[in-house]
Amino acid sequence: MSRGLSAQQRSSIDDLVAGGELTAEQGRRVLSELDRPDAARPHGGVWELLGYLGGALVLGGALLLFGLNWAQLGDPGKILLLALAAVLLLGAGTWLGGGPRGLRSLAPGPRARIVAVLFALAAPAAAGAVDVAAGGVAGELPWSATGTALALAGYLLLGSVPGVLVTWAFGIALAAAVLDQVGAGEHALVVSAVFVLLGALWVVLGRVGAPAGRTAVVLGVLLALVGAQWPASEGGAWGYALTACVALACLAATFVRRDPVLLTGGVVGMTVAVPEAVWDWTGGALSAPLIVLIAGTVLLAVGGAGLQWHGRRG
Repeated sequence: MSRGLSAQQRSSIDDLVAGGELTAEQGRRVLSELDRPDAARPHGGVWELLGYLGGALVLGGALLLFGLNWAQLGDPGKILLLALAAVLLLGAGTWLGGGPRGLRSLAPGPRARIVAVLFALAAPAAAGAVDVAAGGVAGELPWSATGTALALAGYLLLGSVPGVLVTWAFGIALAAAVLDQVGAGEHALVVSAVFVLLGALWVVLGRVGAPAGRTAVVLGVLLALVGAQWPASEGGAWGYALTACVALACLAATFVRRDPVLLTGGVVGMTVAVPEAVWDWTGGALSAPLIVLIAGTVLLAVGGAGLQWHGRRG
């Protein structure tokens, strides 16, 4: 695929030749170089791959070093190593991004992706240092709050998929830590409600145009479904009832604006909730093949309803 030099660009090169700034041969070489297919140019993906490999080797070496010497290190040494790792990762990311000013205007591309990965890795390193320093005081709250803050800052700065993933993970840890601190961590319904609401928040953020929005929607649906299933471990109807509600909400949102992620979440939720409900209502009298049959029927019903709706809208 050609870069397609404009007439003005060609005219500018011709003017340089006419003015004696370039010889005729040099002008032809410049035009040939700038107008050749992009595929013939060195691909930036190679350098991006080398960056990822270098980061992986650094991380692997650091983990190996920690693993071999962790037991011999005291708390000050552990804190120093983890904090140093976080600082190095943040420093390398800032340098690659062109400094603090360059980070704010960093264009999407290989460099931005490498910077995002480095920033994402810095959050767990800093959280680990805080965890060792806290020594168990206030439970899991110090390290989860630190990780969430750093991950969120990186996500807001770069708007990347790694930033979404790390922020999502630390956000779950922070929510669980807060629930433990207020004494609600043992109440399955409370944990379920918090996770469902947190998942819904991610879905809303993804739908209204937050950076890396599709990933945010996927993670939000996943968290909402897991949260809805949380009470299932204690038996009763709450698990499948909440899962059915989440599934119906996903399907309803799909009717408003088509989204394959929400559609998949709704179908998966109903496929899980209906067999669970039937099993509970019959006291476990149904066999496994019959439950599979019910799940298949649910899928067909949801798919048929979706096709009819799509046909009416078309």
